[in-house]
Parts: sequence; C-alpha cells; structure tokens
Amino acid sequence: MKIATEIVETPLEALRLAKKLMIDCSGRGFEESFCQEHDCVFQQYLLKKASAASRPK
Repeated sequence: MKIATEIVETPLEALRLAKKLMIDCSGRGFEESFCQEHDCVFQQYLLKKASAASRPK
C-alpha cells in the first residue's frame, strides 16, 4: 500500500520520464542503463532545476 501511495503522489512528469527511460533502456546492460536512468537525468533535470532555483529573483 505504501508503494502505491507514493506512486499516486509522484508528479506525472516524473512517472512519464521513468516509463520512457525503462522502455528506452530495455535490453541494455546494467552500466549503460544506470547511466541513462540516473546520471543523465540528474544532469539534464535536477541540475537545471537547482540552478534556476538558486538565481536571484
């Protein structure tokens, strides 16, 4: 039940991205999949979001 609750509370954009990455990485090895699903997402989304949030308003 806890997992279901967390999925329901997850932003739709994050769920769509997770689904896309799982489909895109199917059949790849662990290292390549890990890089795509974690490192690339971190660089593309989280760093940009953190940078935008730290700019003076």
